[in-house]
Order: sequence, then C-alpha cells, then structure tokens
Amino acid sequence: MNTDNEEIIIEKIERLAFLLAAGDGISEDEGFQLETFAGKMRAWLPFKKAVQEFEKSNDLVKAMKHVEGPPIHAHIMTFGIPTHVQDVADELKKIIDSDDSVNEYHAYIKLLAYEITDDFEQKISMCCIEDVLLADGISSFERTSLIILGRCWGVSAKGATRWFNENFVPIIEEANKLEPS
Repeated sequence: MNTDNEEIIIEKIERLAFLLAAGDGISEDEGFQLETFAGKMRAWLPFKKAVQEFEKSNDLVKAMKHVEGPPIHAHIMTFGIPTHVQDVADELKKIIDSDDSVNEYHAYIKLLAYEITDDFEQKISMCCIEDVLLADGISSFERTSLIILGRCWGVSAKGATRWFNENFVPIIEEANKLEPS
C-alpha cells in the first residue's frame, strides 16, 4: 500500500517522464509506457528501505527484512491525462510558442528535476524514465534531455541502470519468491 507521500512523489516523477517523452512528440509506444508508469512506480517505491540497506551492507538477508512481499503493479485507470500531467502539457504548449523554446524546455526539465531530492527516487526515476524513452528508441533530443536530467541529479542513465542491476535486481528477485501479503 502506497502512502500519500509516495503518490506525491509518483506524480512528480510522472510529470518529468511526460515532459521528456513529449520533447519530440509522444509515440504510441511511449504513450503506453506513460499509461503504466505510475503503476510501475507504485511497485518499485516500497522497496526503498530494502535497497538502501543492501547498498549499505551488501547483506541480502538483512535487506529482505524490509520487504513485505513481491512487487505489485497497481494501475489506476485515469481515462485521460491526469491533472498533474495536463499541467505539464499546458506549460509545454507555452514553451513551444516562446522565442527561446529549447532553452525554456531545458529550464523546465531542471525545475521539475529539482523537486525530486532523494537519491533513491532520482535513480529509480532515471531508470523508469529511460524505459519510457526507449519504447520507440531514444531520439537525440530525448538523449539531450536525459543528460540534462542526469546532471541535475548527478547520475547518468548508464549509472542509474548499473545501480538498478547491482542493488535493486537482487531485492526484486528475492521478493518475487515471497507470497503476496
């Protein structure tokens, strides 16, 4: 069960995912990834304490004490664009019509990026946002946007993926062996 705070975090991350995907237009494949994005985040965020413990101690048994069960992908049907994402779409329309749209777009990425200050949330966000962009192949414009996001957080997409594989995957593999709680 996700807390209200986790839902606020998910909305912030979802806004960023939409913004980066919309930079070159949202394909059908990206749209599907965005539709399931919040559900993926709801599945991953509850593993924060376990992953942080594993990073610190490299003790899987100790880390698993923070796990209640396997990841559960909880999707909530929105039947349209959620308000927090529509706000980004509206802002993006203003940016497109501006005289300096590319720089304003990059500034908007930074503005939204700085709302996410937790190291774990930044790394998991980077991985999940990259998954959205990979759905149809990352364009050069999206790659630049991902680099800007990574610079804001001090982690590259490659570094986040390495972190995920080394610290998150072992937890998920063990969690998938558990019965749902």
